[in-house]
Amino acid sequence: MRTIDGRHKPGRHKPGRYKPGRGKPGRRDLLVAATRLGELLDAGLSTPEALSAAAQPRDRAARMVGAAAAGVARGQSLSRALATAGAPLDRVDLALLEAGESGGDIARALALLADRLEQRAAIRKQITGALSYPAMLMLVTVVVLHGMSLFVLPSLASMYESMGIAMPTSSRILMAAGRASASHGPGVLACLLLLTSLVMTVRSRSPRLRLLCDETLLRAPLLGGMFTSFQHAAVYSVVSTLLEAGCSVTDALQMSARCTGNTAVARALELACRRIRRGVMPGTALGAGPLDPSGESAGILRVAEATGDYPGAFARLARLTACRRDRAVERFGKLAEPAAVTLMAVAVAGGVLALYQPVLGSASLLQGGTQ
Repeated sequence: MRTIDGRHKPGRHKPGRYKPGRGKPGRRDLLVAATRLGELLDAGLSTPEALSAAAQPRDRAARMVGAAAAGVARGQSLSRALATAGAPLDRVDLALLEAGESGGDIARALALLADRLEQRAAIRKQITGALSYPAMLMLVTVVVLHGMSLFVLPSLASMYESMGIAMPTSSRILMAAGRASASHGPGVLACLLLLTSLVMTVRSRSPRLRLLCDETLLRAPLLGGMFTSFQHAAVYSVVSTLLEAGCSVTDALQMSARCTGNTAVARALELACRRIRRGVMPGTALGAGPLDPSGESAGILRVAEATGDYPGAFARLARLTACRRDRAVERFGKLAEPAAVTLMAVAVAGGVLALYQPVLGSASLLQGGTQ
């Protein structure tokens, strides 16, 4: 986070909202620790003094900082001490802290780390918010229909059977589906889990299959644009953060290639790094493949080639791709919710029809009528 003049300020974490817990430190604990340390270092304390002061509160983040302080006292760097203390640092987080240590500005590196952690938490919250309501609707629909097929309709079916009359077709279909899910559902679910595990194992051991799956994911008709926007936003956010911490363009791209989860994007980043090392400008090196299909990134980077402001250019790309990612998630949520409501309405209508047909028929039979 930044002030109006562009300088970093401590994160927006509010200690009152933090709930300490037991066990292994998580991302939330790392955010608390980075925020505390950054504030203390900004106040003018040295690294050992800041570690000692940040370890005073009694919570899980303070215990992690206390273990890191012991590591620093033994001669370890702050990044290595935090990793040894159990902090959930990935390669980019370690690169940020190492760049801050080599540049002599650890407070700035901690502020960048807090920004990165807050952004990741906001993305997870956004995705969860987009998927939670449709998933809840589908779950409630499945549970209600399953309960009707197993507990309500069989009692009516026994009465129809005692009178020698066939149940309505919709009721028989729903009961058959309920019996099939009750008897074969666990086995089918186990087979699906086994098949998924097998595919993931083969994918992890076969680079060609992994590359094919990742390329197919980026080119998927409906969700490919959203996955692509996520990859672009993640890549440019990492590169921008590393450049601001003091890394070179090549090192930042190389680190981003190691951290991305998509093999096609990682391969394109590694190819761009090799081209930059051979003397190709970053705008041209990144202007091919899945990194810049529209050519917009190349135009922004060509301006940076003339001015030398690569951190600013990649920061603009990070903001641009983040906006595209947010719009893609918003569009997906707007499509997923009516789709889930439509499926629920159709399923509930079928369930109501399957229930009321035998109910009305049984009432007619009890009154002495015919079906």
